[in-house]
Amino acid sequence: MMTVHPRFFSRALKSFVIVGFGAFLFGCQESAPETQAITLKIAGVMPVFFEAQYGNSIRTENYDITIEFVPYELIPRDGGPSENLENLYSSFQPDVVNWSGALSPLIDQGLLAPLDVYIQKSGFDASVIPDVLKQRITKEGSNEIYAIPNRFSTEALFYNRSMLDQFEIELSDASPLSWEQLFQLAAIVPPEDGQGNAIIRLLETGEDESDANKLFSLIRIAALAENLQAINKDNGDVYVNSSSWQKLWQTFIAAFNQKLISSSEDIKPFIEQLDDEQSLRMDDVHRFKPFTDGRAAFVLGNSELLFYLQREELDFEWGIAPQPGTYQVFTQLAEALLINPSSEHKDAAWELISYLSSAEQTQRFLLAKPGDANQLFSNFPMHMDLLEQHLNRSLAPFYNQPSSQESYFDASPLPDVLSLAIYESSLSLIEEVLKESLSVEEALEQLQVKLESISAELFEGE
Repeated sequence: MMTVHPRFFSRALKSFVIVGFGAFLFGCQESAPETQAITLKIAGVMPVFFEAQYGNSIRTENYDITIEFVPYELIPRDGGPSENLENLYSSFQPDVVNWSGALSPLIDQGLLAPLDVYIQKSGFDASVIPDVLKQRITKEGSNEIYAIPNRFSTEALFYNRSMLDQFEIELSDASPLSWEQLFQLAAIVPPEDGQGNAIIRLLETGEDESDANKLFSLIRIAALAENLQAINKDNGDVYVNSSSWQKLWQTFIAAFNQKLISSSEDIKPFIEQLDDEQSLRMDDVHRFKPFTDGRAAFVLGNSELLFYLQREELDFEWGIAPQPGTYQVFTQLAEALLINPSSEHKDAAWELISYLSSAEQTQRFLLAKPGDANQLFSNFPMHMDLLEQHLNRSLAPFYNQPSSQESYFDASPLPDVLSLAIYESSLSLIEEVLKESLSVEEALEQLQVKLESISAELFEGE
């Protein structure tokens, strides 16, 4: 089972998803002559959404496809990703699967059919797949593609351009800052405006989270952005008492103490302005309220915040820059279309996937009705160029960084007991550092000893 800390849920992707699968929507296709009738079984879609948009049949270039749905409520979800997919294959024999989440372990175990032969034969333009996604759909050490990422999620650094201009702060939309550089810029912004109203420098969302939890989340994000390991997953070696980890803890705790990172108390006045229904949905755009109200300088945000800012009339200008750090941490496949290696209808399955992920389908969503695109694209489409044209805005900060080896949303490669120990012990120790009961060095020394003890038992003899 996957162990995650609570911060995961407030950043999790938005889609028609229930643990491991998404839903996608379809449109109409011009008729094609001399097609072959065939039935394809699809898993990971909600029939009500599928049929509302298309019905239960689709005509591609060479096939009249009748869709048979794997009952959504019967899709295996109790095990790990590989176990769930294997059980899905053995129980229902789907031809096509719509998957959300990490694919690397599934690719390594041969659970996905390679797609390059179909891509080359059909002339499918794989160059439209953003680079940030390619390592998520290819086998390590190879460029061979195993899924088409129809929808995905990442995050970027949103900033209040009007506020930064007021204080003569320049920020590049092309090159990512380091976290130290971001805090240097944040420190230029005063804590209050001329009327005595508080200004949040870096908004860390989540009103109901402890400050230690906020700091743990940010430290983890910064570590992932540099591919920095806490523990070696292969041999159990522990690295948390290294100079790199000490620097991370010192950087974020110092920034928090200087009030460059929002505390739970900083956010409360904004949350109190929400009605009861909005407060219950603090995992959506309402968690960004200090920023959308023009009272925060910086915040990490996703497509949901982007679409909200695009459609609202605001009294300030805003911009986006790459997420701080070397690597994009929040890469997540929301809807990845893959073929069962045991399918007897791979050619037809590929034509279906090719059609569903086509530029024409993306364009249809974008042009459906005013405002509909923002609702349909709660995540980003693979065809980011079309979305950029539609919004008249470059979205490169969301996809121009290489993806980190481990995504913020991936199941931990460590045993659950170690993942939980890192989380719980780190929270306790961060709290002690904030109270000045421990120094960062003392806290990390204690964490090193604790994790080494647990790791030694788990990796004994290896």
